Amino acid sequence: MLKLTNYIEKKYAGSKIDTVSVQSGDLITSPRYNLMGICLGDEFIMLNVKYYFSFRFKFNNLGYFRSFGLFRPKQPFDKEYLRGYFAENQDNPYAIQNVMNFCVSTGKVPSDLTQFPPLYINKENKAQNMKRMYDEAQIGDNIFTFNRGSVISRLIRKYDKGMWSHVGTVADRKRNIYEITTSGISLSDFSSLYGDHLDVGLYRPKGDIFDSLDNQVKLQLAIATQMKKGAKFDWRGIFLIFLRKRFKIPVKRITTPADIIYGNQFQLICYA
Repeated sequence: MLKLTNYIEKKYAGSKIDTVSVQSGDLITSPRYNLMGICLGDEFIMLNVKYYFSFRFKFNNLGYFRSFGLFRPKQPFDKEYLRGYFAENQDNPYAIQNVMNFCVSTGKVPSDLTQFPPLYINKENKAQNMKRMYDEAQIGDNIFTFNRGSVISRLIRKYDKGMWSHVGTVADRKRNIYEITTSGISLSDFSSLYGDHLDVGLYRPKGDIFDSLDNQVKLQLAIATQMKKGAKFDWRGIFLIFLRKRFKIPVKRITTPADIIYGNQFQLICYA
């Protein structure tokens, strides 16, 4: 009984949270609980990296949560910027992933990040929002999609750890979409994006590089060349991506929708 009492006393000993300063770190991690997060001032915004949901908590409400680490980069975060960033995307868990990726890959504090729409996009005004997207779309813009009814899309999201499962490019002034699907290379009509089963985001390369007519022509020539070749869907590449993402096997690097969007080289124009 004495051993049991000592075990309980040790197991459920109170954490000395009051001795830890929130200002001692901008990032918090807990591999034991599959959590990582960002300090926004008086609270942390957290990401569960196993199930990909987000939540917030105040540091003084940690309770028995003790296995965590606090980190701070050489330069402090612009917390006002991050509060605005997450307010706009409604704490999208993939936006949290984007911030963490940026910090790890660049060693810099996050700024001018690519924005994400809310994770679950309301379809009440889908037709109206798609009309706006059609009007806004320009040659060279990228169309990112996620198919809510597709098992493949869900698997891509799970293992790619990104919001989107597919990406295409606006190819001409008719807004035809150049894309590679399981059927091969194709030019799809913009109207194919209108179904309520699709979440759609219109992104534009930063710097407006396709404002130049010369760059638009080069892009269209490149697309025409690829269409003439008639390339097929790269099933082998998909398998290699799965091996890299799921099992961390160092296979040949192949670009995925998550790799593209986490590069922070695009600006979100609109979504539906």
